[in-house]
Amino acid sequence: MKEAAGRHWKIALPFYLKIAFYYFRIFAAAPLAVAILFAIATGLTTHRWKINPTSIALALTFGGFFFFLALLTAIGNDIRRNWGAQERTVAWNSQLMWRTFICLGALFFLVAAFLAYHQGVWLSVFFIAFSIGSAIAAKVCF
Repeated sequence: MKEAAGRHWKIALPFYLKIAFYYFRIFAAAPLAVAILFAIATGLTTHRWKINPTSIALALTFGGFFFFLALLTAIGNDIRRNWGAQERTVAWNSQLMWRTFICLGALFFLVAAFLAYHQGVWLSVFFIAFSIGSAIAAKVCF
């Protein structure tokens, strides 16, 4: 059984890494392009070519978040799907990743509601409404 699991992960892990790198490339490309365009615009106006390292770091962090989201979702779904199965399968469920993303958004809105309490009650109500709306969207749409 351990031999079959080893062969499964030799096939599954490169597949899941390929999907995760795909999401990294997609979600890091736009912020990197914006950083480069701002560097070009600044260079044309001030004649000093300098790329802002903070914007590059934020772009890579944004892409890295989606890399880990896709990778961890795929591995977790693989473990859940193949737990106790005789024939292990490799599959990618993109809807599960987006549902996880929306649920994380709902959680972050809820945390923001508690952190914004002293800024005004209506801001907290606004964040709680977004949290409930995100949770409903994750449940209904996916």
